[in-house]
Amino acid sequence: MLGLDLLSANISLISLSVSFFVAVILFYSPSKFNSSKYLSGVLGIISLIILLRFCVVIKMNLAIYLVIFVFPLLFFIGPLLYFYTRVSLFQKIAHKKELSLYFLPSILTFFIFLLLFYFFPEFLDFKNIQYQLGIVGLTTAIIISLASLYCGYFCFLSLRLIKLYEVELKNQFSSDERGRLVWLKALIVIIILCILTYFTLTTIIYIGGFKLPPITPIEGIFQLGLVYLVLFYLIRKPEIISIPYSDTKLIIDEHLSLTQQTAQPKYQKQTLSDLERKNYLIRIQKYMNDEKPFLDEEITLSLLAFKLNIPAHHFSMTINIELSQNFFQFINSYRITTAKLLLSDPGNKN
Repeated sequence: MLGLDLLSANISLISLSVSFFVAVILFYSPSKFNSSKYLSGVLGIISLIILLRFCVVIKMNLAIYLVIFVFPLLFFIGPLLYFYTRVSLFQKIAHKKELSLYFLPSILTFFIFLLLFYFFPEFLDFKNIQYQLGIVGLTTAIIISLASLYCGYFCFLSLRLIKLYEVELKNQFSSDERGRLVWLKALIVIIILCILTYFTLTTIIYIGGFKLPPITPIEGIFQLGLVYLVLFYLIRKPEIISIPYSDTKLIIDEHLSLTQQTAQPKYQKQTLSDLERKNYLIRIQKYMNDEKPFLDEEITLSLLAFKLNIPAHHFSMTINIELSQNFFQFINSYRITTAKLLLSDPGNKN
């Protein structure tokens, strides 16, 4: 085995063992909204990519069949990252429609590979896989390019969610919230670097015409960095990477409740007009009466504001100034009113 291949094999072996271990730990870690399972999915796919790299470097025929599963799964990374970011910041889980829509490219790619393996025997030749010859190399270039663009789009959406969260809450962050934002940014950036590396190498090899080994240590180093970033936070700051069951409310809601006494002086510097506040209040009250989100025990200020497309700090300002209530008081007032109505109904006496 050549020196470069040996280095690639060692990096892949180390990365594989650690990434698989971390993925299993995350999958079985209890957390609200399955937040850790989204991250576990990302690490699981990374583990399969590393396993494919390792099989190619050591010339194992398993690589032929891994391709059928690994390449379609590349399209999963972006949506899983987006869902993880969203649930970490806004506690909004992925719905079946979203899962079906966003994972459709993976399903289509899987069936395309089945057809390619059936009609083109070149895909069953390990040498073609190893050196990316003929239609095998062309297919790899197309799939990696499309997957890179697709995952890059979801990385952009994830960064937008972080920006939205920062703009809405501005300087109202606790230390845990700041730590979570730093973690999410680091995670997204290193995934973007992995995507750019694969996309660049694909461009150099298949479009630029340069001769490089099909597997290089470069992408392996970035994958190893991603794995150890997750491992570091899992060991040192596990509360940052997942939402534990003990968090019955978002930290921002607790913060707003504690600072309610000083709300009025703070809001004196805000630019939200009386008319805007009253319009927000009408929308909020209509939504509360029509959709009854207060019946959800897990409702939070940020999630309710997200559903109404109202900045969270504007939502808080509106109920504080117009109703003289913090978020907990606001939600509980609707719950108490609903409970009284149920008790007053003769049909519910029994």
